[in-house]
Amino acid sequence: QLGDELPAGVCQRFFITDGLHDLVFGIPEWRHYKSEWMAGRKSAPLGTMSHADYSVLLQARRHFMKAREQMLLRDYHPNLAVERTKLAKDPAEFFKTATPPVVKEIESGLSLVKKVVEQQKGAEFEDTIQGVDYATRRRQLLTLEQIQALATTLKDMAKQCAA
Repeated sequence: QLGDELPAGVCQRFFITDGLHDLVFGIPEWRHYKSEWMAGRKSAPLGTMSHADYSVLLQARRHFMKAREQMLLRDYHPNLAVERTKLAKDPAEFFKTATPPVVKEIESGLSLVKKVVEQQKGAEFEDTIQGVDYATRRRQLLTLEQIQALATTLKDMAKQCAA
């Protein structure tokens, strides 16, 4: 949804930083913090996710965290001579770009999120998952799909900013 708001060719890196923040801090919140949702039900959206799938999601979170840290540290202390020269020459141009390593980290995290989404899609209609009803599994899948959509948008925006 973020990408639809931007005209082609415009890099607004703060959307990337904000989105990475949402992913880094949102994933654990969606696992542990309960929210009210259907007919007064109150539970964490990812609370019933299997430990194996959640560990893969945490690996993705580490990639998003690394990308976020790289972007923030680059702003505060550019360590390559080329980057320091670019900063001195044109600060606006420097601050609107993302680096290829950031794009790679986001892509790595996105591939892991896709893996979890595919696993959950395959298990959505299974009745063998004890203690988890269909509505809860569906909510979990919708949450994961939103995580995937946000990560995909961030990847596309980061690629645009790295170009």
